[in-house]
Amino acid sequence: MSPFACLACIILLGSTALNAQTDDVSLRFLTYNVAGLPEPISASSPAKNSPKIGALINSYDVVLVQEDFNYHNKLSEAALHPYQSKTSGWAGFGDGLNAFSKVPFQGLERIKWKDCHGVITQGSDCLTPKGIMFARYEITPGVTVDVYDLHADAGSDEGSMEARRSNITQLLDLIQERSGGRAVVVVGDFNSRYTRNGDIAEHMVQAGFQDSWMVWNDLPALPSKGPALNESCAAEPAGAFCELIDKIYFRGSDDLDVSLMDYHVPFDVFVDAAGKPLSDHLPVAAELRFRFHQD
Repeated sequence: MSPFACLACIILLGSTALNAQTDDVSLRFLTYNVAGLPEPISASSPAKNSPKIGALINSYDVVLVQEDFNYHNKLSEAALHPYQSKTSGWAGFGDGLNAFSKVPFQGLERIKWKDCHGVITQGSDCLTPKGIMFARYEITPGVTVDVYDLHADAGSDEGSMEARRSNITQLLDLIQERSGGRAVVVVGDFNSRYTRNGDIAEHMVQAGFQDSWMVWNDLPALPSKGPALNESCAAEPAGAFCELIDKIYFRGSDDLDVSLMDYHVPFDVFVDAAGKPLSDHLPVAAELRFRFHQD
């Protein structure tokens, strides 16, 4: 940890809010699959887009990315966050998961999925050690929250969905083992939809997590399996009403309430000069408020 950790906790470099009277802390989270596979394999143009993304993520307090493989240096150089994870390597060697934070974190660990599916086809998930990245974030001195970033198996074939079901199960088992009774935030590219038969993203909600998208849209229950809630979302999933495969979940604890202040999809911000998206995924943002229980 940097010797300036305590100072950074107090200043929080901008948008983080701390109210000493109400013991509230507000943090803006962003999850973003940055399409950092080597060109021309990438579905985007990461060589020129990564510096643009790095500059734009400075508006957020905690940024968790996926597919941050071959262009991490370009992304990192433009990001001003004082706390950044060290990349685990290029595609084929690393998991593509990284963190950029205005609050300190410790105990960072990368956990590879037990199961994957596809080498040349079906998402080619087995070509690189995808999985989970865990760390404990000190949101204010002496108060920590467990944060998990992940990239689940891709594809809609049965083999991919079986691997993805295993991924979600592994994630929930890890949270139970490591974060029982603690406040937790889980973000990432789940490659899952509630409405898709064969996916089990609903297990996150059933395990006690709140989905920022569901909370913001005031959905009384999980979407049913079958057609998407909004047919237009299949053609252009650009708004906060549409369920995306990139998700932000949260839960509180006996000592720390966690609530949603804002949820949005800044699709019109993360674009190049021509208005073209910087990645083949949309960025997903949520502002979470952490309120400490008074004795």
